Amino acid sequence: MGAPLADHPADARQPGVGAHAHFPAFDGLRAIAATSVALYHTAFLAGYTIRGGWAQLLTHGDVGVTIFFLISGFLLYRPFVSAHLGGKAPMPTGSFLWRRFLRIYPAYWFAFFGILLTVGFHDPFPSSDLRSWVTYLGLLQIYDAGRVTGGVTQTWTLGTEVSFYLFLPLYAALIRAVARGLRRPPARVEAIGIGLLIATSFAWRAAWILVERHGVAPSTASAFPSTPGGVAVLAQMFWLPAFLDLFAIGMALALASASSARPGGVGPILGALRGFVASHPIGIWVLAACCYWVTCFHMGLGLAFHVGFRKVLGQTCYAIVALFVVLPAVFPRDGGAIDRLLRARPVAFLGLVSYGMYLWHQACIPRAFALLRVPQFRGKLVRVFALALPLTFSAAAASYYLVERPAMRLKDLVRPAPGGGAPPPR
Repeated sequence: MGAPLADHPADARQPGVGAHAHFPAFDGLRAIAATSVALYHTAFLAGYTIRGGWAQLLTHGDVGVTIFFLISGFLLYRPFVSAHLGGKAPMPTGSFLWRRFLRIYPAYWFAFFGILLTVGFHDPFPSSDLRSWVTYLGLLQIYDAGRVTGGVTQTWTLGTEVSFYLFLPLYAALIRAVARGLRRPPARVEAIGIGLLIATSFAWRAAWILVERHGVAPSTASAFPSTPGGVAVLAQMFWLPAFLDLFAIGMALALASASSARPGGVGPILGALRGFVASHPIGIWVLAACCYWVTCFHMGLGLAFHVGFRKVLGQTCYAIVALFVVLPAVFPRDGGAIDRLLRARPVAFLGLVSYGMYLWHQACIPRAFALLRVPQFRGKLVRVFALALPLTFSAAAASYYLVERPAMRLKDLVRPAPGGGAPPPR
């Protein structure tokens, strides 16, 4: 059970330099996140997310995006923090960014052109507009209020992810420099730095909320089309600082994981946390379910919490739910029920192609409605999702085998210099 799936990017038979730590249960987490987002968008088009009662459980299925952000924070930062705690050379930035490029852009471009040429986008694509081509192909739409919801609509999150990829090596280098300059234990400096990232995220959103409420438009607002809230809305909803708290929670888990893997790195608090999570993984997921229940029924969030202090509250609720979902994969109990579920081959394979699922699902869901001749916003959720999911999975599998895996064979075109640090994650 511990070995990654054959054909997995972390499979030792894949071409590449060296090996990196692999957390097999995280493939199962990706499967959960991707399926949650797909179900959420299906429920929206079926009209369930505006109903009351039990349908409210579907209203916040986009918590899957939060899970993805925590996963990125954990898996991408762990090699950096592990090297820092071990006094090793930092990860080569060029190699890290090259692999991130290969992981994101080829499959995205494949989906972009595939959807454009087959079912088309929700909004007509201005093919003669050079700015639109550059914006969408570069995943820059989160900086353009007139295009942020165009193209492959849900891929605004990829723009935020790309921002995080560019930020992470710089942040890791800064933390190393601070720890070295202050001559303080690396783990302590890392923890303080992560706390500051979380505080920065809250301060960022609070500042833009005040800007929006007082009608103080920044000088750059004229660069954006006239949309409600202008730059203030973009800054709260799409730009990296607004989500730093989510990535930072994943980074905190990476620090805890790397510390616990080092001899003598487990203090009493961390040791108690690791022991409790490993001993009670089902209880942790029960906590996640309880928090999700409270989010759906007792926070008054609805669908309209995307800006203002309601967004801060909603994102905090999502962060708590995602934290409890991810924890059993960080400190797994080998052979336990949760570990077996997350590492089961069908679930892990779904996680393997989860990126393609995320890219294609919003194109496949309306197609399922059309094939079943079911009007949108008229119910029939189970029937539609039962068709949309295999359609999405088929497109995702094609994306993985035709594009993603071949692209990753190019990962060593940018190679770390001898002794240049641990190889980057996929």
